[in-house]
Amino acid sequence: MFSRTILAACVVAACACNVPEPPRPSLQDAPTHLRYTAALSEFGLDKVALGQDWLAEAERALTSPIDAKTPFVESGVFPADRPTAVGYKLELVRGRRLAIDLTFESNEPGRLFVDLFEIQEGRPPRRVGGAEPGELSFEHDVRATGTYVLRLQPELLRFGRYTISPRTLASYIFPIPDRSLTAVQSGFGAPRDGGARDHHGIDIFAPRGTPVIAIADGIVSTDETPRGGRVIWLRDRRLGRNLYYAHLHDWAVEAGASVRAGDVIGYVGNTGNARTTPPHLHFGIYERGPTDPAPFLWRDDPRAAPLTASLEPLGQWLPDRGRVLALQRAGYRVLHPDGTLAMLSPRALAEAQ
Repeated sequence: MFSRTILAACVVAACACNVPEPPRPSLQDAPTHLRYTAALSEFGLDKVALGQDWLAEAERALTSPIDAKTPFVESGVFPADRPTAVGYKLELVRGRRLAIDLTFESNEPGRLFVDLFEIQEGRPPRRVGGAEPGELSFEHDVRATGTYVLRLQPELLRFGRYTISPRTLASYIFPIPDRSLTAVQSGFGAPRDGGARDHHGIDIFAPRGTPVIAIADGIVSTDETPRGGRVIWLRDRRLGRNLYYAHLHDWAVEAGASVRAGDVIGYVGNTGNARTTPPHLHFGIYERGPTDPAPFLWRDDPRAAPLTASLEPLGQWLPDRGRVLALQRAGYRVLHPDGTLAMLSPRALAEAQ
């Protein structure tokens, strides 16, 4: 059922729009931002100031987001006196996994819509991910390098404090245990055969016979070719990518085997056209063609350090300065009366108070 505040808002909207029948309780049932927006129109709330301000804030968060760089942590407020939203502009790299940890303390039970949009010039923002209904935290596999906006917006007449901490993670475990990208001696795109072709993977050097593992759940196929020697193709069951292991000394699985991430599937060698080089694993990722495996394997971002400044100023008005909206490591974000944003250090904030 509607809370009293939601019901009151809908009744006001119905009267303002000369709607004779009371609204149906589908607004409360709308689980996503898109369906909630449609429900506002159904009730005629897009014709009154309350709904128009909410919709305008949703748009502003996408068109004028705050520049941010992972990892970071921010605590902020959604004020009680007007609808608000916040957008973070993120530059993300294909192959990374964006992880969002989020908490929201609301005045009363209510939803916080959390949506991730891909931004391309000349095109409207495209939603590519977000939290499931009833959830706040989520993870998203970045399928294209580019600009993204993460938007947070509570439903109408909900306000309170949030804390968000985004960071990027490796998409896969490393194909040779106890090794990292420091063991790579030939990267993606390096010239081969006198420049006639490019290297479509990375070469990870390790002693002959070192175990090689599956980095995802999937099905393996085996082959032996003049260039790759003994090879394995692993089809990533979850994401549909083809993972390529070459120059193996031997296989540890049979063709058609179903494996789990972490299972040993082969051993480092120098078969194929690598027979004149030290043993190593050639590892490649194919998704609409060859792609650089390195970002998929970069180490997880560290967790952002906790905030140490006081959260008490959040939501307060500063004389001649505006309202304190959020706190990051760099200081407090203040919304000026003219709509511009500024950062204040804790010391500057104390002086302004």
